[in-house]
Amino acid sequence: MQKPWNRPDYAVWSLSTIDESGIYNMNICTYVTAISMQPKQFCIAVYKGTKTYENVHKGNQVILQLLGTHQSDVVRNLGKTSGFDKDKVSIVHKKHPIITVQNLAVMSDSLGYCVIEYSQIIETDGDHDLIVGNVVNYKNLNEGEVLTTKKLKELNIISV
Repeated sequence: MQKPWNRPDYAVWSLSTIDESGIYNMNICTYVTAISMQPKQFCIAVYKGTKTYENVHKGNQVILQLLGTHQSDVVRNLGKTSGFDKDKVSIVHKKHPIITVQNLAVMSDSLGYCVIEYSQIIETDGDHDLIVGNVVNYKNLNEGEVLTTKKLKELNIISV
């Protein structure tokens, strides 16, 4: 039997950031939750030591995009490689067209996105720190089934 924290199925999101040079980066996030209705706020866990983590600490805005099952092929690139080593967004763009929203990259075939502005990063003793931010804009882009950790397990992309 799985450990209690691995039993629920979580939505798979991608966090879009940009560095000072204007280079886009995306990663995979499953530790994401809405924490307030008014104003609409999210708490997003960001893995320490990553390009996304570095970008988050130098900015105040990100885009959180909800992935669909048709986007499962991006998970290995966005979640198992580093933006320090390669341009992950250019690789994704080959199969999933990229648009820009508020100067950040978004996969146009995502189910939807939220523009998040944050002023608070909570440092933890664990391997992730937390961004707490307000939704300042959002848009539903496409219909479709939400990509979940259950689907990633079924496709043998992750194992828990």
